Amino acid sequence: MGQNEYEPRHPKWRRKARRDVTIESRQQIRQSESWYNPQVHQATGVIIAQTHADPDEALRRLVGHAESTGCPVDAVAADVIARRITFT
Repeated sequence: MGQNEYEPRHPKWRRKARRDVTIESRQQIRQSESWYNPQVHQATGVIIAQTHADPDEALRRLVGHAESTGCPVDAVAADVIARRITFT
């Protein structure tokens, strides 16, 4: 089975991040196919740079913000990349 072009290149990190995110967050990501959206991973990196959080915490913050505002994870990721949303 070939690797999806949008799938992160480090599957061990992906499994660990999935394990640490809540069930509701995982469902939201899977429903929107956000997990394979490169913007989600780029936004996670932006959050890491802004907050010095580890990758799991950065992903939790991204998904948590999406859940608290009722926005899709993809839309929040795009706003983080565009610097319309910042985490400090």
